[in-house]
Amino acid sequence: MKTDQISNAVQLDPSGKLIHLLGLEGLSKEHLNHILDVAENLIDSDGKLKKSKALDNMSIANLFFEPSTRTRNTFEIAAKRTSANVINVDLENSATKKNESIIDTMQTLKAMQIDMFVIRHKQNGLPHLVAESIDDVSILNAGDGVNAHPTQALLDMLSIRQHNKNFEEISVAIVGDIVHSRVAHSGIQALKTLGTTDIRLIAPPPLQYNDVDSSSISCYEDIELGLKDCDVVMMLR
Repeated sequence: MKTDQISNAVQLDPSGKLIHLLGLEGLSKEHLNHILDVAENLIDSDGKLKKSKALDNMSIANLFFEPSTRTRNTFEIAAKRTSANVINVDLENSATKKNESIIDTMQTLKAMQIDMFVIRHKQNGLPHLVAESIDDVSILNAGDGVNAHPTQALLDMLSIRQHNKNFEEISVAIVGDIVHSRVAHSGIQALKTLGTTDIRLIAPPPLQYNDVDSSSISCYEDIELGLKDCDVVMMLR
């Protein structure tokens, strides 16, 4: 079974509604545009996140098994601005340090009436494993290994859309260590789904994407050539 089939078998219900956000593979253009539409409606005229009751009565647990400043704090701020109850799990002092499995830890937290887990972990595919193992709770992937970072990609797409809503007409360059970047992997998928036909990947050969299977993607080693007449540039760390 392909990765996108595995993702959608887990993250969509039988009607096609999202119950988890594990990756962007296999999600439709309509799915992505709906998420971006909802996000835009939560932003005020000054570009700030409105206070709303969108997540009222929901409890969200942030589990960051990797260091994070921006992502963890922005998840917390967004959840609080939309009226959710937020728990930042102190993993350094949790039972995982006593060899309790991640699944057991999350089952314990679920029993405390958690509605959603936001997970970042160095292991590729861990959010999928959790989603397959725990029922009646939503899983949001905040970055797994070098695999995917769907929320960062959606944020990048929102930033692009605020300047140009027509993804079919723009050229986008992604520059840096593409092969090891979960941000790049999810960004490429989002751009392809939204209809961008000129995606340029700029990197030296050892860091270049090695799974180019689309006519919309072109690879460059020369940064000046890759950036020529480009509309959007995404720089990786």
